[in-house]
Amino acid sequence: MLAENSAYIKIMSDYSQMRSFAESKCQKRREEVYKQVPEIEEIDRKIKDAGLENMGKILKNPEKSDEYNTDLDKKIKILLEKRNSLLDDNNIERDFDKPVYGCKKCNDTGYVDGKKCSCLKQRLIDYAYEISNMKTLINTQTFENFDMSYYGDTKIKNMNMTERENIEDIVNICINFCKSPENSKNLLFYGMPGLGKTFLSSAVAKEMLDKGYTVIYTGASKLFSAYDDYRFGRMSNPDDFEDMLKFVYDADLLIIDDLGVEMHGPSAFQFLFDLINERILKNRRMIISTNLTMEEISKNYTSRITSRLYENFNCLRFVGKDIRTQKLIREKQKQ
Repeated sequence: MLAENSAYIKIMSDYSQMRSFAESKCQKRREEVYKQVPEIEEIDRKIKDAGLENMGKILKNPEKSDEYNTDLDKKIKILLEKRNSLLDDNNIERDFDKPVYGCKKCNDTGYVDGKKCSCLKQRLIDYAYEISNMKTLINTQTFENFDMSYYGDTKIKNMNMTERENIEDIVNICINFCKSPENSKNLLFYGMPGLGKTFLSSAVAKEMLDKGYTVIYTGASKLFSAYDDYRFGRMSNPDDFEDMLKFVYDADLLIIDDLGVEMHGPSAFQFLFDLINERILKNRRMIISTNLTMEEISKNYTSRITSRLYENFNCLRFVGKDIRTQKLIREKQKQ
């Protein structure tokens, strides 16, 4: 299905263009170096001719292939040593004749050993899912920009720590999650609105993307609404949603924001359970944020869903005063 998807075709066309650009740029650089140091071109020609000559010898006397290959290695080693010396003397990088591709893992082909490269996976996700909002957020919402001064020294009831200590603990858990996601539990952020849940989700997303993981960020309402339209045949192009759904199940990290505002009902509950359960079985990580309390989650969702959350998620409670309100107060104080 992906091969027929217009986004996939467009992406592969982009890869082809990027490769052509890198190879054209490399060829231009090679011509410049040959013009600057003609001896290097001569050495490259000798290396090529030696290889062709060796191949001819082996075809005539295959039983002597080991002997011929040994002689070739010695000859090429001498030529390369002279070549490298010339390059160093002229301050030319030794890999000047190697194309510089955007992705060093797949050389802008989109595939590594027959499997989709992480860069292709993320490009497909970028097209298949509208994550432009996330891309905007991760430019500013990073761990470095997370301001803990909005959390006070008030002791949290039933927790032997202050609001500041609590958020410091949560941030450390998130940082460790990024360091080793495969060995970390999923994360459930819960608490009142305006306490940094979306901010830290964005910070984790950026760290994961920078490390080459594939990430999908979606609001619960949008995801469930799209699934409902697909289920009842209200989509003009259901194939596109099936592609998106595959990414939702398979992405290295799935972030679902604002759980609790989506439509409820047997089909929605079943979809949510299947999604969580399938990703747990595949050892794919999730971050779920919600304004609900744990008691409200238990009340609003089925026991199968809540048991998966309790067993497989690190449930982190955000406590404090609405940061947006605090920012407004600070701005007024500056005026």
